[in-house]
Amino acid sequence: MTKKILYLIRGIPGSGKTTLAKSIAFATAYSGKEELPVWHYEADQFFINPETKEYKYDKSLISEAHSDCIRNTYAAMLDKHPIIIVSNCFVKYWELEPYYMIANKTGYHVIEIICRGNFKSIHDVPQATITRMKKDFQYV
Repeated sequence: MTKKILYLIRGIPGSGKTTLAKSIAFATAYSGKEELPVWHYEADQFFINPETKEYKYDKSLISEAHSDCIRNTYAAMLDKHPIIIVSNCFVKYWELEPYYMIANKTGYHVIEIICRGNFKSIHDVPQATITRMKKDFQYV
């Protein structure tokens, strides 16, 4: 039986979460004799227009975006996809709790990774917001 793994990648904007997620997905997918599918979710995907691929953030929809990310992750777990990656800021530890809950419910092993890179945010998050997030980031 294939082990089911959920990677939870955390960090402030510009810390390298998406880059790491893509690297893990690529390395995992092509590491064996046959390709192993990997599912990667982020709340930011909610703000990408599927037709134009344009990213347009709307602060008023952030709760809906995170709910969508959790729903997509849970659906992938119910479909028994062996490797799922979720990369979000997860500044507060409670933001991880729904993922730990559904992982436990569906038999997924959780690997939590904190990114600490210092790159430019691809979504042009204001520096004041990044500074606040750094201050509020919970390490457990």
